[in-house]
Amino acid sequence: MNKKDQIYSISYKNSAGKNLLVYTFKDEEELVNYQLEMLANNRINGLLQSEIMCINGVIHLQYDITSFVPIKKLFERRKFSRKDFLCLINQITELLGIMERYLLDSDGIVFDSAYIFADPQNLELGYVYLPAKKRNKGSDSLKAFLLDAIINDIRFIDEPSDNFIQRLIEMLKDPEFEESSLKKYLKEIDRANLVHIHSIRVEHDLPKNEVNTPLSWQQHEERKVNEAVKIKKLCYPAKSYIVLYSVIGTLILFCIALILSGILSPGNPDSLLSLFGFILIGGAVTYLVYSKLFTPDKKIERVTEEKSDNMRMFTGKEYVNKAFSIPISTRMGTYNESTAQKEAVATAFRNPISTPSHNGLFTEEKRMSEKRPFYDSLKSMPQDRTVILNAGNLDLPYLKRMHNNSFETIIIKQLPFMLGRLEGQVDFCVNNPAVGKLHAEITKTGDIYYISDMNSRNGTMINGVRIDPIKEKRIRNGDRIALGNEEFIFCCSNTD
Repeated sequence: MNKKDQIYSISYKNSAGKNLLVYTFKDEEELVNYQLEMLANNRINGLLQSEIMCINGVIHLQYDITSFVPIKKLFERRKFSRKDFLCLINQITELLGIMERYLLDSDGIVFDSAYIFADPQNLELGYVYLPAKKRNKGSDSLKAFLLDAIINDIRFIDEPSDNFIQRLIEMLKDPEFEESSLKKYLKEIDRANLVHIHSIRVEHDLPKNEVNTPLSWQQHEERKVNEAVKIKKLCYPAKSYIVLYSVIGTLILFCIALILSGILSPGNPDSLLSLFGFILIGGAVTYLVYSKLFTPDKKIERVTEEKSDNMRMFTGKEYVNKAFSIPISTRMGTYNESTAQKEAVATAFRNPISTPSHNGLFTEEKRMSEKRPFYDSLKSMPQDRTVILNAGNLDLPYLKRMHNNSFETIIIKQLPFMLGRLEGQVDFCVNNPAVGKLHAEITKTGDIYYISDMNSRNGTMINGVRIDPIKEKRIRNGDRIALGNEEFIFCCSNTD
């Protein structure tokens, strides 16, 4: 839809702890009433949770996007595997089926990567539905969205594949493409999977009842390690032991009953004869059961596994931040770590952090007491971040994190720079449940720096003022930035 034909305006806001995407329709006649009521009265899987408000004849359609990020941003932050991509396609086909059940037109779904939202952890999608009369044909917008995502946005992991991307592109370029074509595509992929799995079973002699997806190189290596420690043993089934022990238990209970009835009591002159008969009969029954259940032909094959530490070699995962503790003593004589760490500590001692005492003089005891909190704070520093002891002369922008009564310096080496707690998808990981998975992003246009809140639940504040979600907000040198209950000071050479 062209901008001149736009019948609504789009805005973002925060209300009652929720981040909202708001579509405002000034003319109610542009809306389809029954579709509007359908959205108001139903919670539809696949669509973002919506709320409809009418103020002075103006319709506001509000979608809750709290903790969701635009999928376009997700395309920038991570690489997609074959499984991830097919998961997205499958969610689209499921949504199209749900639309039919609620008598909603697929044309109302907004297929725009800026307005399709996703949970960055599990790739659960949330779509916007517009009950408007004027809109693009659903299959055309879906085709354009998928082609643009595949060609321009998505970065795929380098892994063995069955040309699933090329096959979808060819289907999308077909003039006869329809929304139902995606179901056909997924069925073809499923059939290809079965053929691929069968070839793997033949090659590796896999069990017939094992169901799996096509294996990557790392998964093949994991399988080799697993198979190397499998041990096959012949043993009797658990059923045999259960029956045998049940018979023995019954005989014991019968013996107790004979004793209580007086038949096997010492006062009975026939007790020895009765005991002999009981042992004879009980032994015969036990032997009969044992001979029937514990013969060589009753043994079954059982495979036992022992986990190998070599599995760690093939995880194939990359992490932005790896947390570890650096044991640092405040005395150089007791410190024994790597050369780089020794240099960091030595630099700290060459640049002591101290303040004047009440008489204006510095004492050695005062210096040591003031340096000690700084070195104690280094114990919890992550492995892949360098502690900058004197960041005042840096040309690169950086953040000073107030952490454990000290400052941690975070250099912003590349832009955009994402902060959040979802390790592997952010540039700086904040291990704090009050911080969003992808919480906020710092960008730069010209010489001006901006920060955007990524629909986080607890929000982002600049100098105590909460900013609206998604919108870029300018930040300057010395600004205090709060992500939930985490505080940072933004520092840059540009003081304007």
